[in-house]
Amino acid sequence: MISRRVPLAVVAALAFAAGALVATEAGAAVLKHKQTGETITGTLTNQKINNLTVFRLEDGATKFINPGEWEVVKADEAASAPESPAASESPAVLAPVAPAPAASPAPAARTDKPALVRGYILPISGPIEHYALVEALQKGATEAKKKSAAVVILRMNTPGGRLDLGNKIIDLIEEIDDWATIVAWVSGNDRQALSCGAYLSFATQKIFMAPGTTIGAATPYRMTYWGPEIEEKLTSAFRARFRSLAQQRGYPAPIADAMVDSSTAVIQVFLDGKQMFVSDDEAKQMEKENKGTDRFKRGKTVSGRGKLITFTDQEALEFEVCSAIVSTGEEIMKALGHESAVVEEASWLPGWVEAESRKRKALFERYKSQFDAAVYEANTSWSRIGTRRQLEQAAAALKAIEQMAADPRMDIPITPEDLDKMKAQIQGWYDAPKNP
Repeated sequence: MISRRVPLAVVAALAFAAGALVATEAGAAVLKHKQTGETITGTLTNQKINNLTVFRLEDGATKFINPGEWEVVKADEAASAPESPAASESPAVLAPVAPAPAASPAPAARTDKPALVRGYILPISGPIEHYALVEALQKGATEAKKKSAAVVILRMNTPGGRLDLGNKIIDLIEEIDDWATIVAWVSGNDRQALSCGAYLSFATQKIFMAPGTTIGAATPYRMTYWGPEIEEKLTSAFRARFRSLAQQRGYPAPIADAMVDSSTAVIQVFLDGKQMFVSDDEAKQMEKENKGTDRFKRGKTVSGRGKLITFTDQEALEFEVCSAIVSTGEEIMKALGHESAVVEEASWLPGWVEAESRKRKALFERYKSQFDAAVYEANTSWSRIGTRRQLEQAAAALKAIEQMAADPRMDIPITPEDLDKMKAQIQGWYDAPKNP
C-alpha cells in the first residue's frame, strides 16, 4: 500500500470508556496491545488514515493503530493539547507573542537518556500463496529502512505455502541482512511456522518463539490434478537448500534435514560436554570411538525415521533452534541487547495482501467470464456478423488473460494447457468452413 504524506498537526485525544479508547481530549499515554503485550508511549490523535488511528510516539515517529486492540496502561489527562491544524496553517489568526525578557541562557538539556533502537515487525499471516505478500514485505522493508530500524522481525504465523514465493522472500531477507539484524518470531493466533514458514525462519539470524507455538514439518510437494505429489528430485533440492541455510545461520543442519525428509533420524549426543546432533549411525560410531572414556554421552532421540520433526517452543529451545521464548517484540529487542527500544509493526501488511490478492483474482475472473460469455454467444448466434463480433470479444479477453498469466505477480489460477484450450475454442470457428 502506498501511503500519502498528510499533515500530522492534529488535536490529540484520550479517555477511558468501557475499556476502549475514545478520542476526546489531548493527553500523553502508555498503551498495551491486548494480544501481543507490546507497549507504546506517546499521544493518541483523532486523525485516521485507512481506518487506522494515528498514534504519535514519544520519539516523534508515527504508528497507525486500531484503538480497539489496545488498552490504556497510563494516561496523562493534564497534558496540553497540540495546536490545531487551523492554527498551524493560518499564522495570521494567532495573537502576537510579546518578546520574552532578557534572561540567562537556559542550561543545556540532559542527553544521558539511552538512545532508542527501533525494531520493526513485518507480519506473515496465513498461507503463503499470493505474490502480493512478497510485494508487501518489500514495501515494509523499505519503510523499516526509512525509519532506521536496527532490527527487522518477521512475525511468522503460517501453515506454509508456495516454495517459489518462499525463495523470493529469502532473497529479500538477504537484502535486509545488509542493513539490519533480521530475526523470525513465531507468534500469532495460529501459533505455528510450518513448512515454508519454517524454511523462512531458518533463513533469519535468530528464531524466537512465543509460548505454545510450533515450528517444523517442511516437506515440499507439487500440486497436480490428483492432489499433492512428492517428488524425490524436488525434495532433494529443497533439502540441500534448507540445510545450507541452517549451516549459514548456525542452526543444527541435521534437524533441518529431518524437517524435510522423514527418512532422517536425529540423535542428540554430547562430546566433551558439547551438545551435537547426528544420525543414528554417526552416534553409534562416536560411541564406539570413545568407548571406555567419559568423553561421549548419548542423549535423546530427537527424531526417529518415518516422522518429520515439528518442535514445540520448549523443544526448539532445548535443541538450539530457538534463541528464546518471548511474548513481545520488546522482549526480542532485550534479548538482542537493546534494553530501551521502540518497536513498531507494519499492521497494514496483512490487510493489504488480502485486498490486493482479491483485486487481482477479481480481474482475472472478469476476463474469464467475458471469454466464456463471448464463446457461448458465438455458439448460439444465428448471425455471421454477431458470431464474428463475439469471437473478437473472446479473443480480446483471452489476450488480457495471457498478459496476466505472463506476469507472476498476478497469481492467476490458469495453466499453459488451459490457455491452449481457450485458443483452440476460438480457432475452431475460423477453421470450420461453415463459420466466418
